[in-house]
Amino acid sequence: MTLTIKELETVASELDSALAGGTLRDVTLNDANTAVLSFATAGGDRTVLVCNRPRLSRIHLRTRSVPPRGGGPSPDFAAVARSELVGAAVEHVVTMYGDRVVSIDLRQGKARRRVLFECSGHHPNLFVVDEANVVLAMLAPSQSRLRDLRVGRHYQRPLRHPGDGIEAVRFLDAPTGISAQIEEHYLVAEEREARVAEVARVRQELRSALDHERRAAAAIGDDIERSVDAARVASAVRKVLSDPGLVKHGGGRVTVDVEGRPVHLQLDPRLPPAQDLSRLLARCERVAAARPGAERRLAETRAREATLGSALAGLEGGPEALDRARSLIRQVQQRPLGGRPPVDRGRRR
Repeated sequence: MTLTIKELETVASELDSALAGGTLRDVTLNDANTAVLSFATAGGDRTVLVCNRPRLSRIHLRTRSVPPRGGGPSPDFAAVARSELVGAAVEHVVTMYGDRVVSIDLRQGKARRRVLFECSGHHPNLFVVDEANVVLAMLAPSQSRLRDLRVGRHYQRPLRHPGDGIEAVRFLDAPTGISAQIEEHYLVAEEREARVAEVARVRQELRSALDHERRAAAAIGDDIERSVDAARVASAVRKVLSDPGLVKHGGGRVTVDVEGRPVHLQLDPRLPPAQDLSRLLARCERVAAARPGAERRLAETRAREATLGSALAGLEGGPEALDRARSLIRQVQQRPLGGRPPVDRGRRR
């Protein structure tokens, strides 16, 4: 839940007192959604954090350092904001339009600028506008379909929506001020949301890893089937080699019974039968000999599949379960799906 109108009125009043007579000296971006405005005041340096992350949008005095998170902040916003605002004096900090909009009014000589923060639930945003209310910079592209909010266009106030005005009271007067309460509340909320997002990401990667192992198991199963098939063909070839009379004059197709099932061998009429059969036997024995290794790989793959399935089922078990899942994912990603030896079925029909 974003800040309510009443909460914004309270924090705007706190900012107005804290920044009175101050000068804006820098604008930095902590990440793609968070701007930090630094002010020099008679009472010392003060910083204001403005976040336009949906559901977590807020503005308040910053009381603790937050390390940059990256994520592609807008260099254009930072550059324009600095060029337009650095050195400007704070006149007022107020809410506007009876809505969730906070304005930091600044003046530098005759030039006046506003930093406007829309703390709406779905499309929060931060703007720099001039004295004619023309948008000079915006932290994020506007998602509004009803207002034309672009750099170079006149700023348009938010539209009211049915249900506005029904608000809960969360932050009460305290010696620490409302900013400290807002900061603590939303840092906890951000950490919680980050954990939820990380669990969802790891869950998806676990599912992909599980699918990877299942496909590997199916491929290895095909190899084992080919090895079994090759062993049967090799048995048939040995029978024919031990009884040349089974081969008709001129070669052609030979049918041999192996363990109650017919095996059909198609001989190459261009080669002597014994030579052709010997070459076929060598290929089949090579493929059949791969069976123990394939069965071992299948057992290992099935074990990893079971481990991944267990990790997926226990993913909500806390940080240790999440770390274990990440480790398993890395192990699977380092293992190629392929790597099977080539298989020759022989000339069996």
